[in-house]
Amino acid sequence: MKPPGRGEFPTTAALCQGVGWELRRNREGGVRHPDLFVGVIPMAGGYIPEIDLPPAASVGDPRYYFMVGALDRAVDEVRRAAGDFKVAGYEVKLRVLPGTGHTFPRATRQELSKALRFVLDR
Repeated sequence: MKPPGRGEFPTTAALCQGVGWELRRNREGGVRHPDLFVGVIPMAGGYIPEIDLPPAASVGDPRYYFMVGALDRAVDEVRRAAGDFKVAGYEVKLRVLPGTGHTFPRATRQELSKALRFVLDR
């Protein structure tokens, strides 16, 4: 599937929500509803392995593009989450944004475009 052009919508979608604990919500959305999402873009936020450890991936499960600022206090948690998802068999990319804290990236459109290309390009 290629990323949609302006005004076009894919038949399935990528899930991306805000920063912070939204990370947990959109990770869970992809894990619980893999039939609805081809990709998930978690941005920063908490990760508790004892609660959030993903189940083993199945064929066709969403791809995960984790983003976190290098200056974010949650950077280690997001690295751990990305690693755990990869070990569970999900297609994962981790983007640590230099000079960025717990916020959207400065080049938001550019960074989200990279993320969407990864999760939508099948």
